[in-house]
Amino acid sequence: MAGYKAHLATGMGLGIAGGIWAYLVGSLAAIYAPIIFLATVIGSFLPDVDSDSGRPVQLLFMTLALISTALTGNYLLFILEIEIPYVLVGIFLSFIVVNPLLKRIFMKFSHHRGIFHSLAALVILVLTTNSLLLLQNIPLFDAVLVSVVIGIGYLSHLILDELNSIVNLSGIPFIPKKSLGTALKISTTSLRMNVTLVTIIIILIYTNGMLIIR
Repeated sequence: MAGYKAHLATGMGLGIAGGIWAYLVGSLAAIYAPIIFLATVIGSFLPDVDSDSGRPVQLLFMTLALISTALTGNYLLFILEIEIPYVLVGIFLSFIVVNPLLKRIFMKFSHHRGIFHSLAALVILVLTTNSLLLLQNIPLFDAVLVSVVIGIGYLSHLILDELNSIVNLSGIPFIPKKSLGTALKISTTSLRMNVTLVTIIIILIYTNGMLIIR
């Protein structure tokens, strides 16, 4: 498994390259460059949501909590037009649910290089992000852009972990690590989990469709 510094550097590199490319080719306004950068960096850390130790995990869940509070506040205040005291309560509850409650759940019921290191998780992340952004009345193009670049960051993490598994540092040449193949797997070995994943993906596809045509 690659270290968090390697994932951070990769995410930042991809984010900078993507932002510069989008600006230079003139397909996107300059305001999108920092959005692409941040989304890619965040995505590059997300597969380690199943890790149970280390500063990256603390930073990851804190970032997710802040994003959750921002989306919750925007949805309650500007879309549902709820009074400010209730909005503040919603923001507080949103933060608590993600960090520390959700973090504790992930730490207890998940294991590293489990389902979050898979292409199925990547698809679910992209679809979930897109649906959450569409719920905020964010334009479809912007929602898809952010969802895709987060997915690119996520995929870069999986690829980096897989490449790291090819190299065996035990002194035995041409023999990869036992972790080879665990970062880019399509699904899991559990039939129940695979059925659950497919069900979630179908529901998310339907939800995205409904949000687009509403």
